[in-house]
Amino acid sequence: MNSVVETQIFKSRSPQKLRNVPIRFPTIIWVQKGHKELFLRDELMKLDPTNWLMTHADQYLTFLNIPEGIDFQSKCVTFKVAPPMEMLENQLSDFKMPSPIIKRQVNLDYCLEFITSDGFKNLSEAAQTQFIYGFYEVLKELNMLSMLFPTQWNTYTQKVIHLVSNNPGFDHRLDDIAQLLFMSRATLARKLDIEFTSFRKILREARMSFALTLLQKSKKPIEVALACGYKSEARFSAQFKKQFDLSPSEYARTIN
Repeated sequence: MNSVVETQIFKSRSPQKLRNVPIRFPTIIWVQKGHKELFLRDELMKLDPTNWLMTHADQYLTFLNIPEGIDFQSKCVTFKVAPPMEMLENQLSDFKMPSPIIKRQVNLDYCLEFITSDGFKNLSEAAQTQFIYGFYEVLKELNMLSMLFPTQWNTYTQKVIHLVSNNPGFDHRLDDIAQLLFMSRATLARKLDIEFTSFRKILREARMSFALTLLQKSKKPIEVALACGYKSEARFSAQFKKQFDLSPSEYARTIN
């Protein structure tokens, strides 16, 4: 069963700096231990357990995770279903980008705790979607929904991301993805180019994001390389280093 929400826990035991972390779905980041120094819009912002970071899709984050006491921990909640268009119409026309950091509120905490619970995961996809729509309605009432969905979300980039993200390590081919979207290879490539991206870039970044998740689970770099579709650990490590400015081994050492 597909889930309309994905929850990931990220930890570190020493300062952990990452650059160019791709955000491909609207995401809420909640620091639960320590704090995060975020470099966004040419500003240095601090995220701690008293607030949330609201991030829309198609952006990149550069940040430093700083443990306090024993470790750092954050919960990242990714939303894979868009609100009904009528829920966004008024907000999209009036939207002005506020600070992406909001103070936690009791009602929002309650909603987020539920949609990241095991009970929620056991619901059908249809039931999950209805609960998520309810959460979106709460955000709309607080004028916060457009912080996650500032523009039309159902782009060709998003469609391709959906198709490759379920199994990033698979040998995805542009021809096959184009066929699933009922168009030719050339047409899909052209549509992605109009959106300032490419199939190769989308697949590479999906694999790099998957690599972070696997390394958080204490997988060895060679295991992560294979799971991400790389036959060579050296090639995988070079791509990881190029994306995040540290090697898989350096990243793993910040966790353990």
